[in-house]
Amino acid sequence: MSVGSTLKAARNEKGYNLDYMQEHTKIQTRFLQAIEDDNFSVLPGSFYTRVFIRQYAETVGLNPDELFATFQNEIPASVIDEESTRSTTVQNITPQVTESKWLKLLPKIILVVSAIVGAALIYFLFDRFYKDNNENVKENTQVIIEQSKEGNGGKTNETKPEVKEEPKEQPKEELPPPVTPKQTLTFVSSGKNNTSIYELKSATTFNVKVLSTNNVWVSIKKPSAEIFQGTLAQDASQVFDLTGEASVSIRTGKAQHTKIFINDEELIYQVDPTKTTTQTIEIKFVQ
Repeated sequence: MSVGSTLKAARNEKGYNLDYMQEHTKIQTRFLQAIEDDNFSVLPGSFYTRVFIRQYAETVGLNPDELFATFQNEIPASVIDEESTRSTTVQNITPQVTESKWLKLLPKIILVVSAIVGAALIYFLFDRFYKDNNENVKENTQVIIEQSKEGNGGKTNETKPEVKEEPKEQPKEELPPPVTPKQTLTFVSSGKNNTSIYELKSATTFNVKVLSTNNVWVSIKKPSAEIFQGTLAQDASQVFDLTGEASVSIRTGKAQHTKIFINDEELIYQVDPTKTTTQTIEIKFVQ
């Protein structure tokens, strides 16, 4: 058997077709067929012939080194020579690549060294000039002081330090007290059974007071339960703190003799009390 027939037999044993081999080896079908036919002249060079044979053998489960040893006489000798030549060439190129990296870094190294030397030179010149100039200033100042003493009979002109007046503390402006928004009682709609619905807005409390100007039957309910039911005598009243409730429903038998106050503000009925005496007032607390 030859190299090609051995590889083909292994492929058939695995049940692989050439399309499967092309997908897994990334080698064109015509090159795979040429390897099975031992037609190495179709392949692109002797180096790739050996590479293709190795990939083919590994894909079908054969050891490529054993395959090369068994069929070394069938593989063109130039294949082995070219592979060794390429290996030698790579080894020879490696130091050149390393050297080229240093050559690329050399301008940067020179630039950094030049910057350091320049900075040191500037510091030296500045330090030298500053010291010389400072000494000259001290000498000139001393001469002026001595001349001033001689002209004033040995007395020096002392200048009293200027006393700066501290700025007077400006009185703090008193901020006006925060404005508490005024509550609003707004008529919303009329419902069934002579019901009038109102909304309470911009209020922090929900205090309800029901006052009768004559004997009046009254029922007062919050969402969870009824809190009062009975007859109020003339000028009698009931007061409830419903701040935590969402609404209150007040049903009165004589609307014309019933007054309702929400947080001490009287609620003016929108329904004409002369049309019917029994009315229901529902107030929703919008927080």
